[in-house]
Amino acid sequence: MLKKFSYNSILRELLVLAIPIACESFLFQLVTFFDNYMISYLGSAQVTGVSLANRVTFIFFIFIFGLGTTFSAYASQAFSKKKFVHIKQAFAYALVIGATIGIIFFCVSFVFSKEIVNIFIEENDSLNFGMTYLKIISFSYLFMTYSFLSAMGFKSIKYVKIPLIITIFVVLINIIFNYIFIFELSMGISGAAYATLIARIIEFVFYFFYNLLNVNFYYHVRISDFIVSKSVKIAYLSVLMPVLLHEVCWVLSITVLHAFYARLGGSEYASFAVASNFFDLCFVVMHGMGLATGVIIGHLMVKDKKHVRSLGIFLSVIGIILGFLVAFILFVTSKFAPIIFSNLDFPELVGTFISIFASVVVFKCFTSQVLVGIFRASGIPNICFYIEVGVIVFYTLPVAYFLVFFTNFRLPLIVFIVNFEEILKSILILIEFFKDDWIREIHYEELT
Repeated sequence: MLKKFSYNSILRELLVLAIPIACESFLFQLVTFFDNYMISYLGSAQVTGVSLANRVTFIFFIFIFGLGTTFSAYASQAFSKKKFVHIKQAFAYALVIGATIGIIFFCVSFVFSKEIVNIFIEENDSLNFGMTYLKIISFSYLFMTYSFLSAMGFKSIKYVKIPLIITIFVVLINIIFNYIFIFELSMGISGAAYATLIARIIEFVFYFFYNLLNVNFYYHVRISDFIVSKSVKIAYLSVLMPVLLHEVCWVLSITVLHAFYARLGGSEYASFAVASNFFDLCFVVMHGMGLATGVIIGHLMVKDKKHVRSLGIFLSVIGIILGFLVAFILFVTSKFAPIIFSNLDFPELVGTFISIFASVVVFKCFTSQVLVGIFRASGIPNICFYIEVGVIVFYTLPVAYFLVFFTNFRLPLIVFIVNFEEILKSILILIEFFKDDWIREIHYEELT
């Protein structure tokens, strides 16, 4: 039992954090949905090209997401222990790493855009559309790092309203410019890319000036904050490396899967990509719950392990309940999604893929809640890495490769079989969950 914290108060705090975080993520995912919806009027080749180019953006985002969730885990525990200097130095350190990654991704994506998209597909139309989109969107990588790390920092200290307000404004700008550039100015694929780039720049400006003008704020960093102490580097990197490896391996597996699926035909893949966007709209709710769970666990790590363990079990059950809710939403969505995307070559497959996602989403919600929220914040990101990579290496990729290249199965059946990975992850998580060594504090040395 939770002696010092009632279940109602924990649930209330979880919702106070999770709802703004989920809304923020949902709004950004909504931009991708509207992108695909507007681009679908241009044709399946355009949808395929943009979706494949966005794989690169997705890979970059996962790197930054790994940085951000690491910083959130570090900062939330530091905040509860009033180690404010540690927070500033960790933020500055994360910015340096993130900026380096952003510059590398920009250079590679801009210079080798054709070669990158060609990895996924060889159809000339889709290849050219993807190359055009990637060249433009790669500039946004230079701005995304600062914005995302700032947003994650705000959430780690329970400042959730500011990122939500900024996101609402930026998303509206993105959608409006999308419509103007794609349809009114007939800029097509380039218009969608420029709209996203402008939105990312505006988002960066908001966060930069908020942090700059609030001189006493935790993320108002000075030059001296970039001289990071060795203890902060070691503590941060000890969490970052397994988190980053976890996220990178996961996103690489997703990218390889998309490359496999695209080989079965651009038209079927376009339906899969659209269905994935529908699923992502629901997944961000689970994602928001996981991040909020991580913040709560991090802030309560100063309490005894018995309370943290009870809290972890309670929050895991909440994740499962949320999974059933998301499954219901997806099943309902699968009925009308083909109507919305009737311009695709195979609109009926959109509903089929969404139904497949719904069949395993309860397990996915559970794994997201535990891996991203509970285990990562409680100090065992290495276990998260082992579980993720183990399933990817020994099940996901070998099975997908065999089904795509050595059978005549249709893409929906292949996707269904591959998604059984979530059940395997859930089993491994349960085995680890009932051990007694998954709660470990981050230690903060005194800084002068």
